Amino acid sequence: MKKRFECLVLALVLLCGLATGRAFGQGTPFVHEDVSFTVPEGWVSQDIPDNFEKETRAWLKSEKFEGGSFLVFCYKGWRHNYNNVRIAALRTLSATAPQGQEMLKKPEKIRTEKGLTAHWEYWRLAVGDVFLETPVGILQNNSGWILILGFSPAASGTQLEEDFMKIVQTIE
Repeated sequence: MKKRFECLVLALVLLCGLATGRAFGQGTPFVHEDVSFTVPEGWVSQDIPDNFEKETRAWLKSEKFEGGSFLVFCYKGWRHNYNNVRIAALRTLSATAPQGQEMLKKPEKIRTEKGLTAHWEYWRLAVGDVFLETPVGILQNNSGWILILGFSPAASGTQLEEDFMKIVQTIE
């Protein structure tokens, strides 16, 4: 469990430095055997390093604004449910920002274009002198429980939230 959090913290540190990958245009699909969705314009798919959590399915970086990224995970198996995936998300936020977290938007259910029910909430994280805005989305598809975490500096939070909703709406 500790290794999982260290990997996610490492991922956040690396987000600012890596710029390799594939660029996605408007409406470009991202397809993995466990999850697929439409990626908004201006996002780049990163190669997932070996030290990332094994459940990581996608790592996207923004080309629109500095420091924006999404991590997409798929938790499979009988032992996973909404509650323990949300706890994993909150532990990740806590490990990323031990100085503090603040819930900006309470958990809410939304219906996706594909008819799935997604739970989403919005957080502000204190990381040193920097504040990050972080949408969290959890939903179940045929493969398992999907967790989406977004990260951006507070100044870019509005754009991140808009792109987050575009991704969530198209998840299959």
